[in-house]
Amino acid sequence: MSLAFLPLADDSWQLPSMRLAVAVAFSASGILVFQLRLTELTSPLTVSVLSVFHDVAIVLFFVWAGNEQLNTAQAAGFAVSAVGAVFFACAKQRYSALATEDGTSSISSSIEQNFEMDNS
Repeated sequence: MSLAFLPLADDSWQLPSMRLAVAVAFSASGILVFQLRLTELTSPLTVSVLSVFHDVAIVLFFVWAGNEQLNTAQAAGFAVSAVGAVFFACAKQRYSALATEDGTSSISSSIEQNFEMDNS
């Protein structure tokens, strides 16, 4: 799909080398497999929050190493994203500890807990 946009970024119609194309294809497939496995092991929301950390890390790297400039709105947006991700991580750890104390293996809503009690 990305080859369709090649003429917009490059004046020549020369395709990238096959070795590079295969390396990118394997890398993208590996990332997808790892994301799906992480979703299976945790939850889709956790993977989403981790992607926020990933985005913030990339931006901070390019600000630090690439001397990129962020305006105030961009910096505020990334700060809100990072703070939200940290709050989620703290809340998940807190509720996981509570679930462990209660002897349950997972965190479920009160509706699910009531449903389980009614059907027992």
